[in-house]
Amino acid sequence: MMNALDTWFGTLPGEWRSSPIKADFAIQLGKMLQPASRGGGDRQANYLRAANVQWDGVRLGKDFLKSMYASQSDLVQYAAAAGDVLVVEGGEGGRTCLMVEAVDDLIIQNSLLRLRPKDLNAMRSRFLVKVMRAANAAGYFAAANNGSTIAHFTKVKCAVMPVPTPPDDVMKLIVRYLDYSELRIAKAIAAKQQVLQLLRERQKQVAQAVVLGLPVGVKTVESGEKWLGEVPAHWELRRMKSWFIERSVKNCPQLPLLAATQSRGVVTKEDYGLRTVVAQTGLENLRVPPP
Repeated sequence: MMNALDTWFGTLPGEWRSSPIKADFAIQLGKMLQPASRGGGDRQANYLRAANVQWDGVRLGKDFLKSMYASQSDLVQYAAAAGDVLVVEGGEGGRTCLMVEAVDDLIIQNSLLRLRPKDLNAMRSRFLVKVMRAANAAGYFAAANNGSTIAHFTKVKCAVMPVPTPPDDVMKLIVRYLDYSELRIAKAIAAKQQVLQLLRERQKQVAQAVVLGLPVGVKTVESGEKWLGEVPAHWELRRMKSWFIERSVKNCPQLPLLAATQSRGVVTKEDYGLRTVVAQTGLENLRVPPP
């Protein structure tokens, strides 16, 4: 066993090595945003920024991609190709994912770093993504970015970050095992989420049955009223005025003054305890409620 001093991962097996990222990867900072053309060869190109790079993958949908002007040489220098490791430079510095599929004319903006294995070994890229996740869990990026107003995992910091590197055959086994384990965990989470969704729907059905006096599982539809939500499909919605008429009987000052309470409903002034109920106008002007 060798002692990996001054590293975040502790000790390593003897056949492993600890080396900085720059030893195995070429690091490219992305292109500065170019909103206008600077020459006849410039054209619009989609680019990736920090928001596109998440721990669970690259966001490539049309709602996530933006475009800037780039020259033909920019398209080569800043290209994001399949097998590249993309690392967030500013914001949540160190957030990492793998560029899995190739996309034509796609470049990176300068909020990202592109790490490309010097030997073009795709397994090395996949292994590095696993390492970066482990480093994040171990608090490496929080420590590396400490002291910055905005957490920046700069090209310099990235270049010297120590990475545990096993022999190629061991690396392949580790990546395959972790891929398999992550897939099983993702499937388990998805299954649990499905169960929770079913339980929420069941809870809603039971609540409807209790509140509305309906059998569980009755078909419902949207009422069209935000406050009401879903109602049984066989119900008819009507405005209150179609069921009630406003009664306007006045000039009965001999009747007792009533008060509407939250706890006891409508009670007379005498039954309202120590609270003082005062009419804001003459009793003859107040309306008489129906019996």
